[in-house]
Amino acid sequence: MRHLFVINPRSFLDQGDFDAVLLEIKRCFASRNSARGMDGGANGMGGGGDCFIHISRFPRDAVGMIHQQMAKVETSETVRIYALGGDGILFDCINGAVGFPNAELVSVPYGKTNDYIRAFGEGKHHLFRNIDALIDETNIIPTDLIYYGNNYAINVSTVGMESTAVIRMKVLEKKYFKYSNKFPFIYTFLVFLAGFISLFDQKLIFQHYDITIDGEDYSGNYATINIANGPCYGGDMCPVPTAVPDDGYLDAQLYKSQSTLTLLRSIQRYLHGKRRMDHVLLKRAKKVSIRSGKPLLIQLDGEMLVDTNITMEVAPHAIRMVTPKGLRYERRAPFDA
Repeated sequence: MRHLFVINPRSFLDQGDFDAVLLEIKRCFASRNSARGMDGGANGMGGGGDCFIHISRFPRDAVGMIHQQMAKVETSETVRIYALGGDGILFDCINGAVGFPNAELVSVPYGKTNDYIRAFGEGKHHLFRNIDALIDETNIIPTDLIYYGNNYAINVSTVGMESTAVIRMKVLEKKYFKYSNKFPFIYTFLVFLAGFISLFDQKLIFQHYDITIDGEDYSGNYATINIANGPCYGGDMCPVPTAVPDDGYLDAQLYKSQSTLTLLRSIQRYLHGKRRMDHVLLKRAKKVSIRSGKPLLIQLDGEMLVDTNITMEVAPHAIRMVTPKGLRYERRAPFDA
């Protein structure tokens, strides 16, 4: 088996944490190679190292690199890819690994948000940071993906109020990065502020969409549309507790247009999946098509895209995810909740 570590350095609070992770990876392979009578170190795929480390410098940097590395090995040899960082580097690694039947992928969570890991329940992040254990792990879960255009996502896509809030959040985070990266409460406040501003955008929360879900028409005015493969996003939100990433379906949640006052009263219940509401439609789906006369902002696992004609489909068991032994995805609520 070959091991490919892809690291986003911006996910680490300081250089010391980043250096410590690099040393841990090298230590793990040095001890294993020493036991086998090989030279230790992380010196590229092949040879005695058995390990390759790539530092990602910009979005999608990892996609081409993974393709290059996968081309160097036989299809009969497994390559385990470790995405070290947040949801962004996981997105890149998924889009690099998908389509290779000999690729396995594991998320090693660092940074402010790691929403995919929450599909296993809360408080499990530390289990996915045990690199020494993950190297030898044999627990593999074939996992569904959201397929849109040439992109694959493992967790969630949103259109409308929520995707616009993500754009506003990115602008605010860029402006206040040096503060939000050090103080989590500032990051949380910026998330709240971006969402709060979006609640007062009347054109946005009353926008009309032509929507088809598995051939059925659900066209209408919606404040936000959520196409979920996993239940959680935004660090602490869990708006689609029925979603699990290996059941062969997407959970489409349509939040009907409401006045700003009504949204203010109900949005927290929606974002935390407390209960179903009359103005929220929940549909299990294989394929969702969304059209609008205006350009649509699409949030796909944190990536931002623009389109007027969207079709999202489930790609069943499209990626093999490595998880700590015994962990399975949790369905937090029955679908008919």
